[in-house]
Amino acid sequence: MELMKTLLSVLSKIADLKNDKILSALLRKKVIATMLHVLRTYPYCSVAHQQSIISLNAIKEAFD
Repeated sequence: MELMKTLLSVLSKIADLKNDKILSALLRKKVIATMLHVLRTYPYCSVAHQQSIISLNAIKEAFD
């Protein structure tokens, strides 16, 4: 989760994530599905929730 958060923040600073060559629609869909799976599966793990929410926020900011 930490690596995903770091990767998304670095990619958003150096490249346009809206470009399909950087983060394809399928990969973006899988990343979002994984983050939502973590939020649903581990309800009592606040660290995992925090990392997932930060990663989802980075994706949201990149595509808004």
